[in-house]
Amino acid sequence: MRKIERRELILEGSVQGVGLRWFAKMTAERLYLAGWVQNQENGTVVIEVQGPCGQIDLFCEILQAGRAFISVEQMQQRKLPLEKETQFIIR
Repeated sequence: MRKIERRELILEGSVQGVGLRWFAKMTAERLYLAGWVQNQENGTVVIEVQGPCGQIDLFCEILQAGRAFISVEQMQQRKLPLEKETQFIIR
């Protein structure tokens, strides 16, 4: 059985106004992950993502690799309690 977990990710860098939230949503859906992504007033992007550990690790790698104008310079992670979610949404 694969271990399911939930993580909070805080992304810094060129992460707002560059399509990161849509990229995160499409990537999460492709990896069958649940959660949400939201811009913060301080210029960071916060993501809560839930699913199999390996899929979350891959999600993080894809985000850190960036795309077009997306450049994640720093990603902080911490584990959170699981929630009952089945979708990944943009807040």
